[in-house]
Amino acid sequence: MVNTAPVNMPAVRYQGGFTIIEIFVAIAIVGILISIAIPAFSQMMSDQRIKSVASDLVGELAYARVEAVKRSTRVGLARTGANWEEGWVVFADTNRNGRKDAGEEILKVQEALPNQFKLCAVGASADVMTFGGDGRVRGFDTGNLKAGLTALKVSSSKASPGRRAREVVFGPAGRASVNSGSAIAECP
Repeated sequence: MVNTAPVNMPAVRYQGGFTIIEIFVAIAIVGILISIAIPAFSQMMSDQRIKSVASDLVGELAYARVEAVKRSTRVGLARTGANWEEGWVVFADTNRNGRKDAGEEILKVQEALPNQFKLCAVGASADVMTFGGDGRVRGFDTGNLKAGLTALKVSSSKASPGRRAREVVFGPAGRASVNSGSAIAECP
């Protein structure tokens, strides 16, 4: 007689995990998402850098304006090189001539902006901007009062061509604020 009793076979155990095909599909999806996200992220970073430089400039202008009102005299910003992006000094224009003369107190020094940024005057060229005791801004070019200085423009054509520039505009009382409209052209 033959034994027909069931043989005890070990139970097949299910092993959890992913197959190699599932892993490759997941890696492909992640790769596609990253390739979409990186350009948008780099554009956002570029816009943020321009915004940061413009905000820092507004802070410097506010400092000069507050000092002018506090001292009840003129306080100026004079560029230290041929262009504004090469840096500037904030000084007390005690003789009120719109120039940084020897012996005038230097209140603050701004180093040059990073290479990728440009900073230019809008409305009239000016190498010195002063705030009077009334807080209003005036532009001077080699000591001569220049009418029409309405704003400063910050752009970054070297780092991000085609990206929006920011404009630091002056209100009637001399207060500076950042304008980020889409129609702002880059500095020349």
